Amino acid sequence: MNDTVSVQRYQRSDREATFALLRAAYPSAGSERLIRQWDWKYDANPFNREAAPYVLLLKDGTQLIGMLGALPLRMVIRGTEHWASHSCDWVVRPDYRDRGVARRLVLQHRATGRGSESHRR
Repeated sequence: MNDTVSVQRYQRSDREATFALLRAAYPSAGSERLIRQWDWKYDANPFNREAAPYVLLLKDGTQLIGMLGALPLRMVIRGTEHWASHSCDWVVRPDYRDRGVARRLVLQHRATGRGSESHRR
């Protein structure tokens, strides 16, 4: 791994590569369960605030090495509507674990996932 590690937003064109990542990171029963849930959690979630779901992909060059999925949540606090996200489905390829690379996903999620204009009404 070198300076080519980057964080990018998921697009539907990343779907098959993302499923390959899930299969590489989890035993078959776990990965297949997550793949079956993908549409209702992400691609077809009616609460998505943008065209693409809020899933961050971690890449080393062109290789997908990790992801952080987040579900949009609408809540009312003291009568005012707010949007937030609940991060889930944290995945890192086994050969990249314990290297601290996932910290980039956390920092990006904190910077753009909470309170950004894309998540405000």
